Amino acid sequence: MKRFKLVLLLLLTLCAMRYALCGPLWAADFTINRARDSNLPDMVPRTALAFGAAEASKNFTIDGRAFTHTLVVELPNWTNDSTATLSISDPNGKVLYSIAGLTENTGTSPHILLVARPVVSTTTITLTLSGVPGGAGGTAYVTIYLQ
Repeated sequence: MKRFKLVLLLLLTLCAMRYALCGPLWAADFTINRARDSNLPDMVPRTALAFGAAEASKNFTIDGRAFTHTLVVELPNWTNDSTATLSISDPNGKVLYSIAGLTENTGTSPHILLVARPVVSTTTITLTLSGVPGGAGGTAYVTIYLQ
């Protein structure tokens, strides 16, 4: 019984110290922190990647501190049959995530990928086709939701 009281007292002391140093840990706290970091978007606007007939790779960068939550990839109906590979790279060029085999003609049913990867300073999103699109090319769209 004495040991139980000692452990309980120790836990209460640790909780009181944590509260004194960091404040309360409630859901409202996260809202306050989110407001403080308001420079982070909840969504990176739908980004258009216009491919010419002979282009097989396009990329864009996003800045900030967050985690990706969902990626939505929309691919047109290319003249040539091509699949796409989407990759996320950190500022040093290290690939954090890559998925291949994304099929074309997804205008009505886009690829929705649940991907939790960090976005630190400048993160690069690259869309690479398995071959050139041919014809007049086309525009692919990528939307990123952050948390």
